[in-house]
Amino acid sequence: GSGNDPLRMAAPPNMAVYEMNGSAFTSFETTNFNGGTIAISGTYASTVDVQSGYIFGRAGSAINGNVSVASGATFGSAGTVNGNVQVAGTLSPGASPGTLTVNGNLNLASGSTTLIEMTPTVSDKIIVNGALTIATNTTLTITGSRPLTPGVTYSILSATGGITGSFTTTNKGATVLGFLRQTANTLDLDGTLLACDSLHEGFVAALMHRTSATPGTLAALWKGRAAFKREVCGLAPAVPETLPFNEPFLHWLRSGAEAGGEGHLPTAAH
Repeated sequence: GSGNDPLRMAAPPNMAVYEMNGSAFTSFETTNFNGGTIAISGTYASTVDVQSGYIFGRAGSAINGNVSVASGATFGSAGTVNGNVQVAGTLSPGASPGTLTVNGNLNLASGSTTLIEMTPTVSDKIIVNGALTIATNTTLTITGSRPLTPGVTYSILSATGGITGSFTTTNKGATVLGFLRQTANTLDLDGTLLACDSLHEGFVAALMHRTSATPGTLAALWKGRAAFKREVCGLAPAVPETLPFNEPFLHWLRSGAEAGGEGHLPTAAH
């Protein structure tokens, strides 16, 4: 009807998961979830307030409205939220596991936890078509198992509108191999030898130590990326003792060598 029609819902105490067909509930401007585990399927048009319990969207589901998650409550989805998401509790994307798409802004408030589940084949991911803000005193927990994949980058979080802030605490399981790297728009799990971009680092070092060589270095770009890398390497040779090696990756290499394996380490750098 007209005005603000709220829906208050809690899963029955004797039910492990209450299945909610969102398309069957209409004309509710706000929805308060107050306990239990509820799975939403279909399209649900409402502002969602998760006050307690665990609410998650099935694969292909859509919530058309803003979502807020109170401290102590958990929200996740393997579908889409067409609205802004504010999390003070726990954000657990996917549905063991899967991808959550937010067509809006995502705000991870102080005290919140983001839980990412990894498997060798499919892993959780958050895609934000908007801005992602990560407050101080936030936690990222990565569980499950993911083998080291040299040269392969997996984006755990991405935001078209950029990422502001970073997680204060990161808990990564011992069976999740790789190095976490945050950029302006992504938080990635890298399977690389170095915890940096050696080409970019080398170019900056060349500018700092031999400013006069800048025109010649940039001119090498016209000859292709390989020529540019050779020019940078000649001006600022890498010193292995100072490089930020990815220790989990080195451990993986050493373990393979000790087991008698043969390793081939390709590189995109000179």
